[in-house]
Formats: sequence, C-alpha cells, structure tokens
Amino acid sequence: MIVNISPKTAEWHIFRNQHLGASEIPAFFAGAEDLPIYTKSAYALWMVKAGYINDDFDEIERQDQRVYWGIVDEPTTATGIAKLRGWTIGPGPVVEDDVCPRLSASIDFLVHDFGADEAMWKACGGGSGPWPAEVKSVGDDIKRERWTDPDGRQRPPPYTTLQHQAQLACTGAPGGPIVARFGGNDCHAWGYKRLEKTIGRIRHEVTAFWESIAWGVRPEPDWTPSCYAAIKAAFPNRIREEMPMTPEIAAHLIPACHTLLLERANEKNAKRRADEARAVILDAVQEYDFATAGDDTSSYRIKISANGALKVEELIGRIP
Repeated sequence: MIVNISPKTAEWHIFRNQHLGASEIPAFFAGAEDLPIYTKSAYALWMVKAGYINDDFDEIERQDQRVYWGIVDEPTTATGIAKLRGWTIGPGPVVEDDVCPRLSASIDFLVHDFGADEAMWKACGGGSGPWPAEVKSVGDDIKRERWTDPDGRQRPPPYTTLQHQAQLACTGAPGGPIVARFGGNDCHAWGYKRLEKTIGRIRHEVTAFWESIAWGVRPEPDWTPSCYAAIKAAFPNRIREEMPMTPEIAAHLIPACHTLLLERANEKNAKRRADEARAVILDAVQEYDFATAGDDTSSYRIKISANGALKVEELIGRIP
C-alpha cells in the first residue's frame, strides 16, 4: 500500500518511528558483525521505537561521509544502469505492507519496464511491474569484505537481500533488481524473485518486535556501537547513589561481570603471548627480510619491513 508522504520530512520521521523499515530488517537476522554502519542492532531499534531515545538516522547520514555520498550517488547509478540496459526507471514511493501493517519501506526506485532486457525481467519474476530496485554505491573495501563470495564473484550480501525482500513484501511485486556500483565505475545488477518463506519470517519478526514493545520486554544488549549509543542516550544522567538490587537484576549482572573480567584477563594474556611469539620470530629470522617455513600441517610466509614491522601470512597447502 502506498503511503502519501515524502521521505526525510517531519511526517516521514513520525511514520518511520511507528514502523520497522526495510533497511532495519537485517538486524533481526544477521549477526551484529555483519550489519552495515547505518543499520541499528535489535536492541538499539527497540529503544528508538519504544520512545526511549530519538532516531539519529539523519545524524548518521550527515556525519558519515560514506553513507552521505553513497545516498547522493544513488540516482546517478540508477539513471546510468537504466540507460545502459534499456530500462525505464523512476523514483519510488513510501509503502506499507498490507499483511503486516507496521512493516514499511521507502523504495529507492521503481523499474516500470525492462525493455529488451528479457533476462532481467525473468530473473525478477516476470509480470507487468513495476519492480522495486534497490540501488547501492559501494566502496572497493566493502566490495571485497561484503560483496564478494568465496569464489571471487560479486553478489549482494544478506543484509541487502533481506532489505530487498522486505521491499517486495510491502509492494507485492514478484521481484526486482539489486544494483551496485563499485568504486565509481564498475556497475552490476542482479535480479531477485519474491521469496515467500523469507517474507513470512520477516513478517513474523516484525510482529514479535512490536509485541515485545507492547509488553515492555527489550532485547538483550549486544556489542555494537549502536547499542552503546542507545544506552548512553537513554540514561544520560547518572544517579549519585547505589542502585537498589533485586534478584532479577542480579541474575543479569553477576554473569556479565564474570564474563567481563574473564575476557579482560584473556585479552591481556593473549597480547602477552602474541608479543612473545613476535620476539621468537624476529630472533629466528635475524637480519633477513623474509622467510618461509612449513611442515605437513601448516606453512607461513614471514616478512619484515625496514622499520621492523612484522607480517605473517598463512599459506594454503604444503611448501614444495
């Protein structure tokens, strides 16, 4: 269902706080380490949607240059791929899922016609359209880390395909393309069909999320920067007295304190062991710039720069 509001307006921000957007859906599926910088964790999202803190979406967009210029560059990428492939493309609307009303999406672009690009039309589920297009501008480092599979082929990471499936849920479209321009001049497009099982899981997670807010049950905190920022924003003023303790709070604090102190000790010991290993390597290599050592189980390439910096790489397979 199309919602008659414009993105980035005051009305849109109110609407956004009352819905889970497509770009926020990966927080309920991906590991925290796999989320892009602009995606909040489930804990941070809960604190925003429950009204404990304000959404800092615009602040992230202004302060992070990668996010800012990526958004600025998206229309150029959309126009370029449409011209190159013969598509008819235009801006997309804000939409709300008819089945799960508190799921929404701000669609980047809509492809109204694939022209002679029959392969992409089929990959996107066919039909008469329009098809939502998710457009990304991706730096070379993120391309290597997130958009390249183990075989060296480029393909969208799970957080992008989940976002796209949420868009398909909200629009009812049979599919749509994901477009990415890497490093400014290397553009790729992939067609994705609507996956009903995935959409069903998305709707389930969205429903459970809003039920947790109604019951006041927030998710467990995680280690992401967005979680720490949410806690800091929610409790900006410290109370200068001891907290009244209850068995329920103690049940959270005791194992967390134990884990914190244990991991700090492990980190200190790990650093010492790494420093000892580094000294052994430097002593063994002596005045040489590089060395290769291996046996039946493992092989390593050792390089020492002019300033003494040590680099160790594990080699695949035995040394001939």
